[in-house]
Amino acid sequence: MKKKSSTPAIVVIFGVIAMLYGLVQGIFGLRLASLPQIVAKLPNPYNILAQTPQFSEVMRPVMTVSIVMIVLSVLFIASGIFHFFKRRVGRISLFCIAILQIVFIASLTVVFIGKVIPFAERIMPEVIQVAQMFGAGEIEMPWFLSIWKVILLAQLIAIIPQFFVVSFFVRPIRKRFDAQ
Repeated sequence: MKKKSSTPAIVVIFGVIAMLYGLVQGIFGLRLASLPQIVAKLPNPYNILAQTPQFSEVMRPVMTVSIVMIVLSVLFIASGIFHFFKRRVGRISLFCIAILQIVFIASLTVVFIGKVIPFAERIMPEVIQVAQMFGAGEIEMPWFLSIWKVILLAQLIAIIPQFFVVSFFVRPIRKRFDAQ
């Protein structure tokens, strides 16, 4: 009787990191997407951002991708649990979800590069001007925008655990094809 090979601890760790990152990313994205409503409630000089219709437009794709990321992370947890009972079905679903997570992390990165950052660069001079009028002191643009660069770097680093999970589940499929 052939003994089932257990999932290596490193794959479980990378899987947990991938799932947690997807969950945190989704929650962070939802908080970010709710900024138009928060800014609109601020007193008159501070709600300058909410008065631009592009603000809600820019945040809509962030909200959509974030909701999908949360759903994928929950499915990832369910597939991980399923993998320990029904190996084959769990393996296929983990593989599919890991690929989807890579796609959605990449698409969220594209949304940041294509929409959120250009919008922030366009609107920030006005926001800084208003903030300085109300005694905010000296605010430097490059420092604020470097935060976006850190977020994008985190996005790209976060794809690594998903690739690791995908590569682990691709190996048995490749071996099966090579045997035939």
